[in-house]
Amino acid sequence: MEEVVVTALGISKQKKQLGFSVTEVKGSDIAKTNEINPINALQGRVAGVQIDQGAGGLFGNSKIVIRGNSTLGTNNQPIFVVDGVIMDNGVFGGTGRDFGNDFKNLNPDDFETVSVLKGSAAAALYGSRAMNGVILITTKKGKARKGIGVTINQSINTTNPYAGPEFQNEFGGGTVGAFYTDARDPNYKSNERWTTKTFPTDPVTGQPYIDRQINRELENWGPRMTGQDVINYDGTPTKYLPQPNNFLDAFQNGFGSNTNISLDGGTDKSTFRASYNHNAAEGIVPNNKFAKDAFDIRATHKLTDFLSIDAGVAYSNFRGENPPRLGGLDAFASDNFGKLFSWILPRNYDSKYWMQREHYVSQFGGVPDFANPDETNRVPEARFWYMLYENKYLQNEELLRGRLTLTADITSWAKVVLEGNINNVAVKKKTVWPDSYKALKVVRMVPGQKPEKANF
Repeated sequence: MEEVVVTALGISKQKKQLGFSVTEVKGSDIAKTNEINPINALQGRVAGVQIDQGAGGLFGNSKIVIRGNSTLGTNNQPIFVVDGVIMDNGVFGGTGRDFGNDFKNLNPDDFETVSVLKGSAAAALYGSRAMNGVILITTKKGKARKGIGVTINQSINTTNPYAGPEFQNEFGGGTVGAFYTDARDPNYKSNERWTTKTFPTDPVTGQPYIDRQINRELENWGPRMTGQDVINYDGTPTKYLPQPNNFLDAFQNGFGSNTNISLDGGTDKSTFRASYNHNAAEGIVPNNKFAKDAFDIRATHKLTDFLSIDAGVAYSNFRGENPPRLGGLDAFASDNFGKLFSWILPRNYDSKYWMQREHYVSQFGGVPDFANPDETNRVPEARFWYMLYENKYLQNEELLRGRLTLTADITSWAKVVLEGNINNVAVKKKTVWPDSYKALKVVRMVPGQKPEKANF
């Protein structure tokens, strides 16, 4: 039997008759990966395809390129065609939070095949937009059968943060002394102005304490960490020890669950298929999670011997929360993981201790304020944990995609296709800060929406 693949405009052809390269992936192979973004599921399945997954968390964007860059422009990605509806794979740029694009609203369980059409010749029928290739997604439809078929798919997946950057774990937090132009802690001894690897000393108790390095990055110019008895950032006694896993300790194990139920049936003239999908997951970044509900209905009917109709509608509702911030708000850590642990926090910083609520919230409420002389908690970058656990960055998306196709078979070698489609997305964004935060309690809403105060 000759291999048949789906090509441009949904036309099926024998693979050996094509004048270009095409690779077809079964929809079931895409669905079983349980990827919220189906682009990621193509990784390693198609020769010549490069996929760069973003750092935006569970539902962040991914970039895909077929056979390398074809132009000097910034966008060398192929276009996506889902049952005749053209979609672009927009990528995230700059700083902020990546809530992904429209592809996360698709349901891979509805995919029949995914065809990767390589090269401009393969995409000639889609015009210049397809010069970088086409990824053609064909969804499932019902089949002629006795009775109604019921299919239930359930998949779960777990993710584990297993590796991070390599850090030195010999010296802890402390400044480089007068060699650096920033202000240094005033409680270093006067004869240690040009000395590193020393502790500042409390003038009242005479006890050494870990340099808090307020308003500056926490470089590791402090003493060698050998378990010395010192005072911690919050005034409690502690051992001065390295924390080799403090980067990975900031993450958690992720978990995802995907449930899909479909009904299908048909006769020699008509077919139908309806499906419901619920997908939910929590990522390795604390509080980063999503839930999605999707519905899809597709029906075909042969009106006459030469005229047929194919109609379908898909709706999805996506609720995403707290993707990690990309980029920084200022010269310090802000709420960016990479910058926090590679540039700001010292190797003696115990993430498991400081990420607990009683240690990152001030006794006066909100983030500890170094300018308040009564503040006892002087831990660096407490705002990182406060933003991570207390603030809510929310986005709700509703996608409606519809298609209606009339096909008239004129001869055995010619047909006329009349098609109409819609692809509409409604997006609502909201950021909620708790009442205890000392800055604004309400932030950006969508245009026309009234602010509301959060209650926790």
